[in-house]
Amino acid sequence: MRHLAHIFTELTEGLAGGGSLLLLTDYDGTLTPLVADPEEAWLPREVRDDLRLLARSPWVCLGILSGRVIGVVLILQRRIVAGLTAGALGG
Repeated sequence: MRHLAHIFTELTEGLAGGGSLLLLTDYDGTLTPLVADPEEAWLPREVRDDLRLLARSPWVCLGILSGRVIGVVLILQRRIVAGLTAGALGG
């Protein structure tokens, strides 16, 4: 926990000093529960609400990465937050 406290302090001081945060996360199994069929992956409401809050912050650039095809990623992106950066690693 000591390391987490240090990271939080650095982040807080950086944002207070005019810095910004780039937050990248995976979709399947990170933001959503990991399931056998990706079509059954669902984003919990609380997570979606938190992502929307982060995306509205002028100090945060939020991105979601996925192994899914880009068309599916763009649909997911629009469902979560307009203006969110999304990227696909899959074919």
